[in-house]
Amino acid sequence: MSKKSIAVVGAGVYGLYSALILAEAGHEVQIFEKAPMPVSKASLLNQSRIHCGLHYPRALRTAARCQKNYLRFKNDFKNSIHENFVSIYAIAINGQVTSSKFERFADLLDIRIKKDENLRKKGFNSRLVSAVYEVEEVAYDANILREELMSITNELGVKFNFNIMVKNIRITKNGNNEQCEIDISGHLEKFDLCINATYGELRVNSEGKLKYEVCELMRVKLENEIKDLAVTVVDGPFWSLTPWPAFTSSILTHVKFTPIANFQSYQLALDFLGARQHQTQFDLVKRDVIRYFPAGEGITHIGSEYSIKTILGLNEYNDARPIIIDRTGPVLSVIGSKIDNIYDIEEEILNFAN
Repeated sequence: MSKKSIAVVGAGVYGLYSALILAEAGHEVQIFEKAPMPVSKASLLNQSRIHCGLHYPRALRTAARCQKNYLRFKNDFKNSIHENFVSIYAIAINGQVTSSKFERFADLLDIRIKKDENLRKKGFNSRLVSAVYEVEEVAYDANILREELMSITNELGVKFNFNIMVKNIRITKNGNNEQCEIDISGHLEKFDLCINATYGELRVNSEGKLKYEVCELMRVKLENEIKDLAVTVVDGPFWSLTPWPAFTSSILTHVKFTPIANFQSYQLALDFLGARQHQTQFDLVKRDVIRYFPAGEGITHIGSEYSIKTILGLNEYNDARPIIIDRTGPVLSVIGSKIDNIYDIEEEILNFAN
């Protein structure tokens, strides 16, 4: 294998892990990131849940991938793992997944779940919730994960370039070979190969259209008996309440109210984010929380973070979150779905480099 010069554009978790894989294989790797530090955008502003797979009962492939990677991620990045809470999945009576279907789904994935018959004791409304299950699911602290990934990539000799806005990635000819040019405000740098890990910010080809959702992520404080709980209502237009270690709070999200706008281009979503002050949807979300989970009455809103989520529009009907990988000559574009699914890109990255 010949040593290649490779640019990685984007220093989120997928970009850092791509650089790690390539540097371990002996390549010369540089990372370009527009922010002053890595793991500061989409990799920071998300639920920070390490999915065991149960979140996707209508997307078996996504669920199986999560379940496969769960234990490996916990072991590889154990310093960042946050697990001093109880994780509960509640099955809504008017949802698309019944308790029996959920149990069969967990059995199919070989995931152990513990059914709790006493709904009211757990604080749920038995008229709207048919069953609750205690499951093993943990969260990660994005700040510590950043330190772990930075430490490994630095030891491998990866060069970092922060506060650098890459305007474009161009493909050029060098004799019979193709190369990449990274356009930094008119200044061009050449590389043998390039990984586009910008979460769809730079153009990527894919089957179907990408959709860019502007999302409100609510930082909330929990009180008393629910302060050490994580709750997810399955499924449909429902909600999740999980620890958010990087912000020393919990995060509240809702399938219907968390997305506040959607666009067909990243730039339009970015313009929308920066153009106005956004009114929180917290009161609407809390109202729904209390319907299913009266014990959530004491949840208080600390503040909100806003982020852009990139998804493949054709998968909206079943909640699937595929990793989108597209190769155009010497450029490989990667849009990751879940942080703990980074292992699914290893083979693609190494085949691309070789």
